[in-house]
Amino acid sequence: MWWALGWLFLNDAQDRLTRTPAQRRAANAGFLKFLGWFMLPFVILLLIGQVVHGQTIQRTYQDSMGRNVGRSSTDTRGNTTFYNSLGQNTGRASTQNGTTTVYDNMGRQTGTIRSNR
Repeated sequence: MWWALGWLFLNDAQDRLTRTPAQRRAANAGFLKFLGWFMLPFVILLLIGQVVHGQTIQRTYQDSMGRNVGRSSTDTRGNTTFYNSLGQNTGRASTQNGTTTVYDNMGRQTGTIRSNR
């Protein structure tokens, strides 16, 4: 794909008549090198943005027949929200200092799980 962009921008009809194939390849290589260095800061910023914002973890749960029975989504702070197969919220779990607190879909606390670590 990149070579096609270089060809479009650097090889017009006059250029094909005045330059040798080796000169055209060199011009295309220079253009692609410039384009690569031009795009590098944008790619780095994109990657940094992903790290800063963090990534959520999505899991899908299936029964023995392979049918979707629900999913969960964990955010960057470790809070997990559970959904049924229709996408409705069925509850959430929040972990702090080794203790996980479980809530129902209305936000009422329904349980606590403590770790022995």
